[in-house]
Amino acid sequence: MTQHFTELFSIDCRHSYFADGVARPVALTPTADCVELLRRYRLLLRRRSGGCTVYYDRADPLALLARFDEGAPFNFMLTSSDPYLFNYTEWPFAGGGMAASIAAFDNRQDFPNGLLHPPGAPSTAAALPVQTGPFTQPLAQAVQAVDVALRGGLGWQTVWQTRTSAQMQSSVMVDTTGLASGQYQLWVANEKQSEFCLCDGFSATCWGLVSIYAGGSAQAAQLPAGRFPIGVDGKIDAQHYQIALASRSTIWRYYLINRQAQRPGGGAVVVDDRRGDASGAPPGIQFVKLDRSVAVDGVPATVFESQGPLPLLQTPGAQLQLSYRAGSGELGAARDVPLPYPAPSALAADRDQPQRLRSDMYVYL
Repeated sequence: MTQHFTELFSIDCRHSYFADGVARPVALTPTADCVELLRRYRLLLRRRSGGCTVYYDRADPLALLARFDEGAPFNFMLTSSDPYLFNYTEWPFAGGGMAASIAAFDNRQDFPNGLLHPPGAPSTAAALPVQTGPFTQPLAQAVQAVDVALRGGLGWQTVWQTRTSAQMQSSVMVDTTGLASGQYQLWVANEKQSEFCLCDGFSATCWGLVSIYAGGSAQAAQLPAGRFPIGVDGKIDAQHYQIALASRSTIWRYYLINRQAQRPGGGAVVVDDRRGDASGAPPGIQFVKLDRSVAVDGVPATVFESQGPLPLLQTPGAQLQLSYRAGSGELGAARDVPLPYPAPSALAADRDQPQRLRSDMYVYL
């Protein structure tokens, strides 16, 4: 039997930190229920650095996708092989793939360019607590003889429910046995208590969950037009989804240390900025010398700091070059000393402004 595999949908994670824009440390792994969904419809998954593609067989004699009537999405866990990913990524959650919270992305809203989040703001994705199985939910106030329900899916349908006992209780036991991975809401006495992500196979490297609702007879009417690959009639319109991560910006600070135990003076940090904007004009970067006495291991140092935050880049040398231009007679003769670029592993919180992150670099002249 001849098979003709054609793209159904793809997901790519982009990142401005990398020169080619591909978030190479990021991997998308299908959850167990997603693997079963792929098998059921004879779909082929091909994973790659920073993304994956799902293919279908155009010559499928059973025409399985023409009868696609699933209510569940295709779920993929986002993981990272780089422990410093969230050091160089603009992100509000404490550390990214922490057990406390996870970012949830899906195609339920109509964002441009296939984005699974608002343009320019992937960090606004819902930060939801993670559950890996049955759990106990504390309540703000005690209840008795009330309905408890879990709602999930496109229309937040009830997928599990129970009723508490006649005795007052300040927590409820939530049974997630048999439920697929995804986003759920917990309702108690017809009031929403919380929202969470149920994730099988969750680990410390997980930081996000991507849910792709493919359409078909059960989903298409509830999704934005042109945002799903399978029409009500079974016709295929391949979709390309993406998550666009932004590089974190920090204050760059250079400590210039003279090996002769003399404080450098009269020089300046020179910036060769080839990045430019749409008009071709460089954005302009300036460094100022801080008026303070600093010693590094007992050796005098002069401190230069960027006047504003600068983005961290994997290979900034092609766009941005920095050097210290020594003053006249300094270091024996006037010359330019190349300056290093910040490493994602070396971030420091500013003592005066704790919310401001700094990249400290030490240069021996």
